Amino acid sequence: QRYRIPKIWRGDTSTEVGQQMMAVDKKGQFAMVVTKIIVDRHAGEIATGRIFSGTAHVGDDVWIVGAKSKRRIVQAGIYMGPDRKNMDEIPAGNIAALTGLKEAIAGETICSGEEPIAAFEAIKHYSEPVVTVAVEPVNTKDLAKLIEVMRQVSKEDPTIQVKIDEETGEYLMSGMGELHLEVVGYRIVHNKGVEIRTSEPIVVYREWCTGSQSRPHHRMWKGNLQINTTSSICMSNPSKMRYMRP
Repeated sequence: QRYRIPKIWRGDTSTEVGQQMMAVDKKGQFAMVVTKIIVDRHAGEIATGRIFSGTAHVGDDVWIVGAKSKRRIVQAGIYMGPDRKNMDEIPAGNIAALTGLKEAIAGETICSGEEPIAAFEAIKHYSEPVVTVAVEPVNTKDLAKLIEVMRQVSKEDPTIQVKIDEETGEYLMSGMGELHLEVVGYRIVHNKGVEIRTSEPIVVYREWCTGSQSRPHHRMWKGNLQINTTSSICMSNPSKMRYMRP
C-alpha cells in the first residue's frame, strides 16, 4: 500500500493522513474508497470498499467527500463468501460493507474528521453503452417504484446509464449489449419485484469520415472550362450521436 497510495490518492502523502494510509494505520484517520454499491432488500444500499487507514465503527459520522455531506454508519460488516457478517468495528486493510451512506457511489471517498480529505482518483469505465431500451411498468401504480429501482440499478452497475428522453418522456436504460440489458431487466422483475415492459433495442448509430479526399471540380465561366481541385476533411462529432429504432 505504501507504493499504491501516491498513485491513486490526490492528496499530499507527506501529511499525517497520507502517512497513515501508506502505513495502513488502523489507529489513524478513517479513509475508505467505495468500489461497489450493493442493494439489499433488508439493509438497503451497502457501500463496499477497502479501508486504507483508521477503523470503521458503527455509529461514527463520516464524510462522503464527493457529495460534501456527512452520514452515520448504521451497520458495518465484511463478506464471508456470499454472506455479510456484521461487526462493531473493521480496521484498515479490510474490505468493509457499510450501510447508512446514502449518497455514496462507486469511486466515492469516505473519511472521518472535522474536514474531508482529498479525494481518491475516480474509477474510470472505458466501456460505453451501445444499446438502449425504453422501460415502463406493467402497472402504472408502480411508476414511482420503478424510478427508484432504476436509480438503484445504475448505482449497482456503473456501466448502466438511466435517463429520461426529453422529447418523449420515456425512461431509457442503456447498457453494453442486448444480453446485458436482458440480465438487468430480469433482476428488476425477479429481485426488485417490479413488472416491466421494454421496447425493441435502440441502437446507437454513428457514421463519420476516416480521411480526406481530393477531387476535381468542373465549371464553365464565360465560355471557358475551369477545373479546380478541392480537398475536404470531415471529423466525427460524438455530441451529434443519434438513436435509431429498428
